[in-house]
Amino acid sequence: ISTLQAIAKSGGARADEASKLIQEINAAGSDAPYLLQLSAKTKRLTEKASNDEAFGKVASEMKGMGQSPVPNTIAAIDETIAELKKNPYPGLESAIETLRDFRSNLLPKKKSVPTGLLDEAGNPLTQEVTTHPDLSYAALSEARSTLKKKLRAIYKADPTGGEDARGIDSRQYQRIANALEGDLDNAVRAQKPSAIPLSEASRAQYRDYKQKWGRDTLNRSIVESTTPDEILKKY
Repeated sequence: ISTLQAIAKSGGARADEASKLIQEINAAGSDAPYLLQLSAKTKRLTEKASNDEAFGKVASEMKGMGQSPVPNTIAAIDETIAELKKNPYPGLESAIETLRDFRSNLLPKKKSVPTGLLDEAGNPLTQEVTTHPDLSYAALSEARSTLKKKLRAIYKADPTGGEDARGIDSRQYQRIANALEGDLDNAVRAQKPSAIPLSEASRAQYRDYKQKWGRDTLNRSIVESTTPDEILKKY
């Protein structure tokens, strides 16, 4: 539990999750199946934190580097929006709007701002300026989990209230997530080749994590089970 306490005190992205897990462990008593599940959840959370640390090392190496173009991410979003439009269903616009907002935040924006001057009629003059998003590796890396959460929210959405309704399917979700990862990898190769080994190591570590906790049915079902009987059946 000391590892969980350290994560909780860190104030990082996993702090709240660690604090909640500590409370659950303290309240579990001698409930063996529940403790077994909490042990698995603890292991998963510590590996999440380890992934964060690995990606953080790459971000540190990339500190001060230039902007990281995201053409693959933009293309993946456009492709997904085009696919969604071909198969309309109630609630579709909500998914498309979220994807468009996501895309917009990766592109420059033009807006009119007051100049402080007046024209001959006394009307305030404005000028058009272009603002650019922060596409540094550090900024994109920090936003990685937030962006993926937004995509997962679309993927898991049930806008129609129907049991089978989905905003996007897993293939579309993975396409965008992989495109973002690819753009970040390309930034490392182009801007700081010496950080490639760290980047590749962090990716490999994350793939192992996904295999263990995302694709392995047994591990996933243990942490997602809701009753002691369900937990015991998994074993």
